[in-house]
Amino acid sequence: MPARPNCRPELEAALRQRILVIDGAMGTTIRQYKAKGVLDEASARGERFKDNEKDILNNGDILSVTRPDIIEDIHKRFLEAGADIIETNTFSATSIAQAEFFREGKKNPEFFQGIIEDTFLNDLAWEINFESAKQCRKWADIVGEQTGRKRYVAGAIGPLTVSLSQFPDLSDLSFRYVTFDQVKQAYKHQVRALIAGGVDTLLVETIFDSLNAKTALVAIREVFEEDKLELPVQISAAVGPGGETMISGQVTEAYLNAMRHVKPLSIGLNCSLGPDKMRPFLEELSAKADCFVSCYPNAGMPNPLAPTGFDLLPPDMAGYATDFASSGFVNIMGGCCGNTPEHIAAIAKAVEKLAPREIPADPHTMRLSGSQPYVLSPGSNYLMIGERTNVAGSPKFAKLIKENKLEEAVAIARQQVESGANVIDVCMDEGLIDGVPMMTKFLTLLQTEPEVNKVPIMVDSSKWEIIEAGLKCLQGKGIVNSISLKEGEEKFKEYASKIKQYGAATVVMAFDEQGQAATYADKIRICERAYRILVDEVGFPPEDIIFDPNILTVATGIEEHNNYAVDFIEATRWIKANLPHAKVSGGVSNISFSFRGNNKVREAMHSVFLYHAIKAGMDMGIVNAGMLEVYEEIPPEMLVKVEDVILNRNKEATEVLVDYAEQFKGQAGSAKKAEIDLSWREAPVEKRLEHALLKGITDFINEDTAEALAKLGKPLSVIEGPLMDGMSVVGDLFGAGKMFLPQVVKSARVMKQSVAYLAPFMEAEKARKARERELLIEIAEKTVKALESGSDVTAVEGFTYTPYPGLSLEERRIEVKFAAELAADLEAAATEYKRRFANVLDRNNVQELSPDYAATRESRQKWSIATLEPAGAFVDWFFAKVLSTAQPKDTIVFNAGGQGSGKTTATADIKVTGNAILVMDGTLQNHARSVEHFRAAFAAGCSVELRFVYCNWPDAVRNMADRAAKGAGRVVPLKRAAKGHFEAARTTLKLCGEFADKPELDVFVVENRVGALPRSLNLAWLSEHLHNSVEELLQTGQTTLQDEFKLHSDDPDYSARLLAQFQATSEPGSGGAVSSDRGRHVGGSEPGLGSGQPGDGKASGSTAASSLTAADLIPAEAAKQGGGKIVLATVKGDVHDIGKNIVGIVLACNGFEVTDMGVMVPCQKILDKAVEVGADVIGLSGLITPSLDEMVHVAAEMERLGFKQPLLIGGATTSAAHTAIKIAPKYSGSIVHVLDASRSVPVTTALLSEDQREGFIKSNEERHAKLREEYGRKKDRELLSLAESREKGQKFDWSTQDIATPSFTGTKVYEGADLISTLREFIDWSPFFHSWELRGRWIANEGRFSSAHEDAEMKLKAEAEALKLYNDANTLLDRIIAEQRFTAKGVFGLFPANSVGDDIEVYEGGKLKTTFHTLRQQVIKKDKANFALSDYVAPKSSGRTDHIGGFCVGIHGADEFAKEFDAAHDPYHGILTKAVADRLAEAFAEYLHQQARFAWGYEKPGDFANADLIKENYRGIRPAPGYPAQPDHTEKPILFALLDATAKTGVELTESMAMHPGSAVSGLYFAHPESHYFGISVLGKDQVEDYAKRKGMSVEEMERWLGPWLGY
Repeated sequence: MPARPNCRPELEAALRQRILVIDGAMGTTIRQYKAKGVLDEASARGERFKDNEKDILNNGDILSVTRPDIIEDIHKRFLEAGADIIETNTFSATSIAQAEFFREGKKNPEFFQGIIEDTFLNDLAWEINFESAKQCRKWADIVGEQTGRKRYVAGAIGPLTVSLSQFPDLSDLSFRYVTFDQVKQAYKHQVRALIAGGVDTLLVETIFDSLNAKTALVAIREVFEEDKLELPVQISAAVGPGGETMISGQVTEAYLNAMRHVKPLSIGLNCSLGPDKMRPFLEELSAKADCFVSCYPNAGMPNPLAPTGFDLLPPDMAGYATDFASSGFVNIMGGCCGNTPEHIAAIAKAVEKLAPREIPADPHTMRLSGSQPYVLSPGSNYLMIGERTNVAGSPKFAKLIKENKLEEAVAIARQQVESGANVIDVCMDEGLIDGVPMMTKFLTLLQTEPEVNKVPIMVDSSKWEIIEAGLKCLQGKGIVNSISLKEGEEKFKEYASKIKQYGAATVVMAFDEQGQAATYADKIRICERAYRILVDEVGFPPEDIIFDPNILTVATGIEEHNNYAVDFIEATRWIKANLPHAKVSGGVSNISFSFRGNNKVREAMHSVFLYHAIKAGMDMGIVNAGMLEVYEEIPPEMLVKVEDVILNRNKEATEVLVDYAEQFKGQAGSAKKAEIDLSWREAPVEKRLEHALLKGITDFINEDTAEALAKLGKPLSVIEGPLMDGMSVVGDLFGAGKMFLPQVVKSARVMKQSVAYLAPFMEAEKARKARERELLIEIAEKTVKALESGSDVTAVEGFTYTPYPGLSLEERRIEVKFAAELAADLEAAATEYKRRFANVLDRNNVQELSPDYAATRESRQKWSIATLEPAGAFVDWFFAKVLSTAQPKDTIVFNAGGQGSGKTTATADIKVTGNAILVMDGTLQNHARSVEHFRAAFAAGCSVELRFVYCNWPDAVRNMADRAAKGAGRVVPLKRAAKGHFEAARTTLKLCGEFADKPELDVFVVENRVGALPRSLNLAWLSEHLHNSVEELLQTGQTTLQDEFKLHSDDPDYSARLLAQFQATSEPGSGGAVSSDRGRHVGGSEPGLGSGQPGDGKASGSTAASSLTAADLIPAEAAKQGGGKIVLATVKGDVHDIGKNIVGIVLACNGFEVTDMGVMVPCQKILDKAVEVGADVIGLSGLITPSLDEMVHVAAEMERLGFKQPLLIGGATTSAAHTAIKIAPKYSGSIVHVLDASRSVPVTTALLSEDQREGFIKSNEERHAKLREEYGRKKDRELLSLAESREKGQKFDWSTQDIATPSFTGTKVYEGADLISTLREFIDWSPFFHSWELRGRWIANEGRFSSAHEDAEMKLKAEAEALKLYNDANTLLDRIIAEQRFTAKGVFGLFPANSVGDDIEVYEGGKLKTTFHTLRQQVIKKDKANFALSDYVAPKSSGRTDHIGGFCVGIHGADEFAKEFDAAHDPYHGILTKAVADRLAEAFAEYLHQQARFAWGYEKPGDFANADLIKENYRGIRPAPGYPAQPDHTEKPILFALLDATAKTGVELTESMAMHPGSAVSGLYFAHPESHYFGISVLGKDQVEDYAKRKGMSVEEMERWLGPWLGY
């Protein structure tokens, strides 16, 4: 079918005469056919789709193919009701939307490219659109002919199931499921099919996402141009409660500005809101739109009890239509969801005699927008364009873009807006940047930054493909910078047409084919020519043309440049006078380029130039918003000189200003900068991490974590160091009440993101640790053999050492352990070594890699010999590694000399010949090893430089004492130091003799003298100064040492203990005995200082070593670091975890390693995990009462299996009493009840503290004993017998009692994502704050939280934090609603019922359906009845029929949404999601109770405000099984069976009767006017036996379920 003629003229004529009526809700009307049984899944499928895997009944569009009879009947009914315009049944008829019903796959651009190319889906989409248009055309023509009034067909183009604005992946905010071009292609296909089917107009409607809608408009325009046709276009958006599009968040006027470029026939609002809430936004749109305005709202709010599913009836909608029309708001009126043909008939009648809205004249103002509007009208302030997101103008921004640090780049855009920029200029023109993808990614990221997204974007590039990529990302109306006549008129017109199609304004540079306009004459000539082409030939709106007549640099010293500023200002004046509505802009910073580096002068020049240019008519300019001086504040002397230059007032102006400017060079400008305090970024990385943790800032966390890792070497060091230090501060502040739980959770988000960055490094460390454990066993076995045979130990290839003789067992274990630590990953060890010590290789430095050795000064002393041989092996391996890559002429430096000689300082000024690739820094006393090193170096082609440092022995002793006293090094016993000094010189001389023939050997002898500069000597001098003997050195050293310590006797660092260490004659490893008993210290000597006593056993290397085993040499586990390991779990059968999650975060914040196992965890899994991770503490959580029994079971199993770890008990229904009475007797270990998250840290810390544990456990056990004693008294408490209690039950005169009769019996189901916005109004926020441990109440009418904190300062802080929390929750709720993240499903039922004793019989069709069982209070009460719920239902014996209700509600989707946040390392929003879901579930329960009361007839809509409902100020109650009035959870299956709750709501019961999902509520309804809530506290055995019998259960089973309430 060819396209119909363009009917725009006749439609415009009709719209000026009267208000036209558009039809109602297709979906609502289709449901009427479902209700009549005419339409079901089978008939919707037909034969054609009978085997489709997915249900298609809810695919309303496909009914145009499978059930055209129904769709045509609906069109006919709407036309007969009075509709002038009917919409095709094609709301979701693109291939992309239809894929939801026919295809599965992971959503991403690759998936949707397949959809776009899918022949089946394309053919189906064409068929739906074509047939739908034909069906509408048929009935529009028939009814039009019958009535004599022409009817029109609008081709409905709805939203998609995917969004170009929505960011589905929290870890990559630039990711979108689908691309602009894919969306455009799908829409073009739909548009062509609609046109072929015969539509009169194209209606882009129910706009949730403005960018999707703009894409549809581009698609329409392309079809029109390619197919050479034109039809009217209509546009309508769905806005939220604040008047913003539901997904993209664009407010009403901004939406208008973004869409009006297509010159629509009409623009309007529809769906999402009822007419009352839509009114203010319609009024605003009506006042500002220069085209016709449409409105078709929903029939009020969703109401599943109403026949249409919505509140408002036809007369109601007629009333609103009358109001809208009488107020002059509309030209087209109709209805959306909930509006049936009857509603449309009422609307048509209401508006038929009312005048249509008059169209205001187009004022030709420039209307831009982001998510907010920006209108540049006469008299508006100067529009400032931020230039710092331009890679050409901002080196910092360019660097960030090149390094792909886009979040920091976005922060620059945000700073520009905060500095006052009205528009952000984004340019990616740089040779090393791939412009198209980077422009796309960056602008997509800007959509996610609310402050930046508010403002229009200027897409800046000299390349058209980059400009077009940018335009595809703008939901608002932006600006292109720029086009010109440089490439000729045809290209100019082509680009301008495209820009117009995308809906943007454009900058036109004053260039033509001859080049840039520099003079006034050229500027006005080119601008006038471009204007005439754009306005007369392209049809470009003149108000959207922005001329840039070229701001060129003045004060260059070239006379021709002096008038550039004046030429620009005068050209501006001419353009404003001669080119109507055009705007003028320019790059302001160009004017001052000759003063680069002199910001003070540049700022003044910018301000002076703008002052005069704006007066001439300049509308906007690209300028650094933070680099402007206030004109009035420019010093008078400077002002005169700058104006002389700008206005070219005299020939000497440039020279004068240049001279004057010299005094300001290097000075900062005075312009106001963005007030963002980043001073904390100047601090050391440890403090930066602490600040980020305290403030919850994630902006720099990866960068800072990387820096900390580079500094500290190991990921665990970062976690246990600065991160845990920061979290300790957080924990201390929280514990002191100076920080609140929401802040703590935000801190945990920072921690998680940092740990996530470290995760790959930790995995590598984990693999190394596993290898280390394997090697530990291997090396232990090899060491035993080596000690027996006197051989070496080869840990891995290239790493061989001889076990040091005579070590004690404890020392030997350290030797084995250190060897395994190094050999597990020698390359990693080398990397760490180089990080810390660069290319200086020294065995003492290698020892620092041992955590045991390096822990303290004492440990260095203790393990100095035990770590010596593995360190030597590493030196050999590292030396060989360096030589393997050595180049000829590389140099190896050997520093030699005894301890205390000062080798490093004495040789600092010696210049190395060649490239020194390694410095071997040691005493050089081991001749054999030194020979091997020299030979290897020469064999590798290296030169060797030997530097021997000689130091007078007494001076060396004093140096050693001084360094040790200052803590700068370990103590080398004098005996060993003397030996080193004796041997080092001799070894050096011997080496020089052996390698004297090597020309590659250079030798330096340096004497290091106290109080004088080192002096260079020679080998002959050294040979003359050899020491006579070790004994002589030792004797001299002793005297020197004694004198030195006497000299410093007042200095506590020169302690007797330090002196004893120097004077020790028995060194570590000098013969200590080895015993296989790991439990005692060998020989009683101090570790590392003495040997075993005679008779304790033989040395390690002796024959007695044959009794040694490998197991003896495997070191015990090192002392635990941090706060200990905690395993947390919600026990089997229970699904509630918000409190547990918070406890886990608080513990993690305080240094504990937390393993959170989630919910519904069986006992064995908990205990297995505790063993696997080596847990120090186990924590159990539960909400429902059956969980208490499961906790008892876990405790008993822990006892049976021999566990000793403390057990923490927590959760809403747990108590200290139950813990003491029921759980503690089952387990001999410590069991502690933890009241809330704030108590978890001190409790756990005390349990694991050596100092606190004993006292805490004693106190806890005393408390348990007291609670058991009180319980014993409670058990002995006198109760009424069951018979006496029943006698004291509440009595009513049932013969006169008012019994409400419901309007129906049976069940009603409520479901859908749309329900969430309704439930929002029913939320009681106070419990929400309690779950975050903010005590107080929410005062809804004041919108504030009243804290219960007694301290005035803390009360204010708590209230401020609560308000932040509330705002965060509501922002999240906005997103949940917009993205339809949650689905609410609920059912309630009303049934005939009577009480029989303490039971309640429920009937259906006059027959017994089921029976509920209730419990009665048995405590002795003076003047009050002993209540049971059955008291509130008329007894069967009364002869009167009463009713009982039941309900079940669930909020689905919270767990899945929370997991997305968890995956993005954002626990704060994960917990917030579940907390909001819980509140919605309670709100749903409240809402259903209201609907039940309406149905019961004793309450009418409007009787109570929402605040009253939240306070439960109404008749009737809704008690739940498992709660005080009926504590028995086993009543739930009876309720679920009665309601068929699982099938209707998706809520399931676990074996412990918990509901899943966790955000679920169920219970019973009682309507008696005097019904109220009460609690069962203690039950007698007679009632439990009676109750068990009535329920058909054993007494033992009943006692298990009712354990906490048993009074015996």
